[in-house]
This record gives sequence, C-alpha cells and structure tokens, in this order.
Amino acid sequence: MATLETVLLIGNERELMRQKPSYQTNFLGHPPFQVLPCLVFLFLFSVHVFVSPVFADTDSQKTVKVGILAKRGHQHAFETWNATAAYLTDAIPGRNFQIVPLDFETVRVAAISRDIDFLITNSSYYVALELDYGLSRVATMENLHGDHIEHVFGGVIFTRVNRSDINTLKDLYEKSILAVDRDSLGGWLAAWRELHAEHIRPEHDFRALQFAGTHDAVVLGVINGDADVGIVRTDTLERMADEGKINLADIKILNQQTWNHECGYLLSTRLYPEWPFAILPHTSQQLAKAVAVALLNMPASSDAAKKARIGGWTVPLDYQPIHDLQKELQLFRYKQHNGKISIADFLREHRLTVLMLMTILSLLIFVVCYTILLNRRLERRVEEKTAELSLEATERKITEEKLHRAEKMEAIGLMASGVAHDLNNILSGIVSYPELLLMRLPEKSQLRQPIMAILESGLRAADVVADLLTVARDAAKVRTRVNVNSLILEYLSSPEAEKISSLHPEVTISTALCNSLKFVCCSPSHVSKCIMNLVLNAAEAIDTSGEIIVSTENCHLSAAEAEEISVKPGSYVTITVADNGSGIEPADLQHIFEPFYSKKKMGRSGTGIGLAVVWNSMQDHDGTVIVKSDAKGTVFTLYFPQYVDDCLNTEEDEKFLPLEVAPNLSGNGELILVVDDEAYQRDIAERILKQLGYQVHTVNSGEEAVQYTREKNVDLLLLDMLMPPGMDGLETYKQIDRFKPGQKALIVSGFSEKAKVEQALSMGVESFLKKPYTLRQLSVTVKQALKPKGVEDPMIPPFKGDPPQI
Repeated sequence: MATLETVLLIGNERELMRQKPSYQTNFLGHPPFQVLPCLVFLFLFSVHVFVSPVFADTDSQKTVKVGILAKRGHQHAFETWNATAAYLTDAIPGRNFQIVPLDFETVRVAAISRDIDFLITNSSYYVALELDYGLSRVATMENLHGDHIEHVFGGVIFTRVNRSDINTLKDLYEKSILAVDRDSLGGWLAAWRELHAEHIRPEHDFRALQFAGTHDAVVLGVINGDADVGIVRTDTLERMADEGKINLADIKILNQQTWNHECGYLLSTRLYPEWPFAILPHTSQQLAKAVAVALLNMPASSDAAKKARIGGWTVPLDYQPIHDLQKELQLFRYKQHNGKISIADFLREHRLTVLMLMTILSLLIFVVCYTILLNRRLERRVEEKTAELSLEATERKITEEKLHRAEKMEAIGLMASGVAHDLNNILSGIVSYPELLLMRLPEKSQLRQPIMAILESGLRAADVVADLLTVARDAAKVRTRVNVNSLILEYLSSPEAEKISSLHPEVTISTALCNSLKFVCCSPSHVSKCIMNLVLNAAEAIDTSGEIIVSTENCHLSAAEAEEISVKPGSYVTITVADNGSGIEPADLQHIFEPFYSKKKMGRSGTGIGLAVVWNSMQDHDGTVIVKSDAKGTVFTLYFPQYVDDCLNTEEDEKFLPLEVAPNLSGNGELILVVDDEAYQRDIAERILKQLGYQVHTVNSGEEAVQYTREKNVDLLLLDMLMPPGMDGLETYKQIDRFKPGQKALIVSGFSEKAKVEQALSMGVESFLKKPYTLRQLSVTVKQALKPKGVEDPMIPPFKGDPPQI
C-alpha cells in the first residue's frame, strides 16, 4: 500500500499539471434562473474571508463533520455511512465524526459556509468544487459488486421493457426523460455526453426533462409510467433489485455498453473515476493525514465497508475524464477563478437573466413610447377635424367639439384596453421575479437595492396601466359603503401626501369635513386616487406659498341644477379641493380632462392622465366633476350619489394583512393546474405556488387543461383568460365543468372583457386576479379559493375592497 506522503504528492502534482480551461455554463448545467446559489456565495464568501481567522484552528474542535451527497435520500445516507463515521472515530482518538447528508442544492452552500470538514460527493461535483473552493481529494472509493472491486462508474439509460417504440438513443426525440439532478454525474451528465455525441439537444428534442432528486425516485418514476426514459448511475438498478424493489426483467437498457470487468454492471455511457473522499481548505493537514491513513487501511471486511457496500478506499485516481466531460458539455466555472466573484462575474454568469430583464424593460419602454406616439397622432387628427368645423354655427361647434372629445376618450380607452393585456403580461416578470429573488437574498446583499428598484419600477408601471384601464372604463369594480371622510383622512396621512408636503413645504393642506356626512357607494381605491390627483395638481398650481382646502358636504340637486351639470336629480355627497394658485387658462380648461394633455414641464410629475382618471372614475360612479378657475385659484368639486342600499358589497374596505402575520397562507400540498399560453407566466405562477407549499402542474392551452383534468383530479385551476388561437379561459372552464361540476378555479389575466369575466364568476369561478400580481395577492386569493364553502378562517386575510381591475 502506498504511503500517505506518496498519496498527497500524487494529488498535488496532478493539481499543478492540470490545465484549467475557461468556459460558460448553459441552462442544463446551472440555469440562469438558479440565481440563489451565486447570491448566497457572494455573502458567505465575505464571511469566509473576514471571519475565518477566528476559526482557523480546527484542531481544537472535537466534532468532525463529513458531508455526504445523499443520492438515495437522507435516511439511506445515514444507514450507509454512519458505520464509516464510527470507524473513523475509533481510528482517530479524540475525534467524533458525524455524517451530514446533503442534497445537490446544499452541497455547495455547506462547502462555502464551512458547515462540513470533509465531503464525499460525486466525481463531477467534486471537480467543480475543487476549482471553485480549493477542495482536494485524499482517497477514491472502491465500489463493490459481489466480490469484485471497481474504481469507475458510469450512467444507465433505461426504459420499460414493454416500450417497443424506444430502442436506441435516436428514439428519445419527443419523449419525456426523468434524471436525478442537473449536477449528478451518473444520474445525468454522463448520459448527456452520450446524447451530445449523437447530436441530441435535450432542451429542444425532448418533450420534457425533469429531475427527481434521487436515483430510487427516477427508477420508480419510469416503472410507474411517470416518464418514458430514466437515467441513473451504474449499480443503482442492481442494488434496487437486490433490495427487492424492482425486477430487472422489467427494464430495457438503451445504448448498452460492454463493461470490460468481471462485475458486469448495466452500462450505457463511458466510465469515470468513482467518488472521492475530499478535504475542505479550512481542515487541518494533520487531521487530513490521519483520515487518509485510516481510509487506506479500511479492510473490505469492516462493518464500515459492508454498510457502504464498498471494498474500501484507494489512493486518489486521475479525474481528467471528468474535466473532459465538463469541457465537452461546457459545465461549471473554470475561468478566472480567484476565490471570489465580482459583480462583473455575476453578470457574465447570469447574462441570460439580465438580458431577459433588459429586454422586458426595453419592450415596456417601446410600448409606452408607441402609445404616446399614437396618442399624439390622434390629437393631431382631432385638431384637424375641429378646425374644419370652426366655420359652423356656435351651437353646432360646441356640440361637435363635445362629440370629438368623447370620441377621443373612447379611442384612447380602446387603445388602453388593447395594450393592457400585453403590458400586464410584460410587467408580470418585472414584478414577480424580483419578488422571488428578494425572498432568497441575504438582508445585507448588495443586490437587494437594485432588485428593489426593479420591483418598485414594475409596480409603478402597473399603476400606470391601472390608470389606463380606468380611462378605458371597462373594468369591473367592487362598490362598498364608505364615508369619504375616512378616505380623505387616510390619504392625508399616507406617504404620498407626506411626499407632496416635502416637495412643497410652503403649501399647507387643511380640511373642512362635514360631521354628518352621508355614506356613498363607491370604489374606495378609485376615490382615493381621485383625491390624490386633485391634491397633487393643486400643490403644483401654487408657485410659492399657498393653501389647499379639502372639504365635504351633503347636498340635494333639483332637476334644473342636475341638468346643468349633466347628472340625475337627487341627494349627493361632494368632495371639494380648492387652492389659491394661479388658476387655469380658459383655453386650457376645456382640455384638462383629456389624457396626456398637460401644461406642466415634461417629467415634472405624473403621467398626464391624472385628471382623465378623475373624470372617468366619476362617470363610472354615476357622478361628475365640476371645475371653476380664475386668477385667485381653482376649485374641483366631485359629486357622488348618496348611498341608497344597492352596493354590491356592504362590507368595509380592508387592506391585506402582511404575509408575515398570516403563516397559514402556505399550502398543504394541494395540486394546482396552471393554464397559460405564455411560458414565463407559467414559470412565475409555478415558482410562487411551489414557494407557498403547493404542488403545481402547468400546461400551455385550454385543450391540454381539459385533457389533464380528465385524467387527474386537481384542487384548483389557474386559468389565463386569453390564450389565442385555442380555447380561452371561459370556454376551458365550461368544458371542464361538464364532467367535473364544482371544480374550483381562478381567472388570471392581464386584461379581459368584463362580460366574459362576469360570466365565469356567475358559473362558479372563485375569483379574478389581475396580472401582474404580487406573491401576497396570489397567496391570499388561492387560499380563499381553496377553503370550503361557508367556512371562514380568521387567520386568512380577507380579500375585500377593490380587486385588481379586469
């Protein structure tokens, strides 16, 4: 047996001689959406640099932790390797070795954070960690098959024996594949290399590629018919057959290779060196030597070897075949590895994610600019038509001007309706992906601020789309019984009002509210938006110092008074916002409610549709807005019909409770079917719902949803309303309801026709949720939809007030 010094020398010489080529990862190695490990690395590496001197003396620690890649689950890892920990504890006095099972996602984090001192992992993952974090091997596993010892292993590509349509690798086109993990050598990478040699592109040529997490789960998934083909490491099938879990007669091997040794494992790929026993950089060399000696002296007859079903350990093998595989498949990171990752490195690593976000932002800017351009062209057309009518009689001219202004408002409304669906779909990625990233980022991460900026920008853009939909006046709203005094006081204590006061410190805002004010039936969020827009306009109309007065009162309009302001006679509640600014020019007064008409400097504030939102909101409430202005100031008066006991919802408007105080918003494993024709929309919903604890299956059309629900029961449907050219969400729900009456469902859409949504709700759809939605909105809506009829859970935040606009 070689001496320990010889073993270490061989390992060091191989390290010095090995070239480290640079290459980039692709989505099958480390997908661009898998941002969390890199972000965790940025944070934990700084801890490694600054805190490591305090814990440098590992000799003083009595407990030694050995991380194990638990390829068959944590319980199996304990049963297999606890005897090895006991063997090392007996062989090295004063040390207590403990086994730490790890999955593929946590191996890298454990190595960075020094949670382990040694690591037993698959060969490919070891090579990546060797380059990234300075791990080195002290021994290589001797695998045992019967009485024969093997130092190499590979992968097995298999299917069920009754699949006569699958006989070669070429037959895998349009088939569903189940592998272990993206980083599993035997359970994916070795097979991928063979597929690559056959010019098979998994990301394009497979119908589906999924990862089960453990080898046993892959084998059982294929046998049970969950996938067409499975990929596991050699010896998995034989071991499971020995354990009585499967019958090898039920298995067909694809691309079968000849194993040039006595053991004869089933094999489909090239061979690679067995798993190494690796030492982490912070572990002392004295302890590493003692462990290496103990491993090399472990007899095959020991309890540790028998439990692990190995023949022991040998000197470290040459892992160059692993490097060749990673070069060919362009996996992991070799380039410029100096122990830390800069912002530039992160951007290069995840350039696809950054590019996607930049593309979405660019599309948003393009759409907004195009919308403004269309509006300006429309304004020019209206002005030309108005000029043609200027020679007609005064009464006719006034009538025609009103008509054209109404046509313009309608045209802009139709335009807003047309682009709202696409805009909201685009905004979903800008709102939801940053929210998911923020949940996983450390509090002190330098990336939190720019990601928060993206999220806030997305939410502000969503508010602009909501304003455009208000202009469209085709959005369903829930009306509630409200005393508008409470809305005024709530707004004046809000951050928005405080911002106005900070920007205009010499402007004071006072109130004169009626104590006996009657209730109105209104949409609270729209009324609050009207108050905000009027107060903001009043503040900007005051050049230096001045005063804004917000007042309320009850009033009754006679037939003549009502006709003068174009409303029905009756009792009204008024909100008046008055300022002592410079007033509005008479020529501008008739245009102030037109979208994008403004005399303010470009970029000073707002989007140019604030007063259009006020005008359209009042029309939707069967009221009106009257403006009077002169050199002494401007007065806006909003007229709301008093409450007459016909609100759609008589409960008071309430806010969502914070998600942190409603822990029962998480799911209990319920199966949710997400139906959307946009791939990234399905991805957003799937990520959020899985984060909340639900099972998720996604399909891209109504036809697939109908087929899936015929074959399997689901607890809830999330239906996109618009899915051209196939069935829309309403038709999909109708067909499913025929064979599964009472099926719970939610309609989710960027914009939909009001009539279709109302029809879906009347048929039994639980609720409507507008894109882009936040994690909190989706979690509350789904939780409420899943609860039994008539059962109230006091811990679930009530979904009251205005829903997202349709």
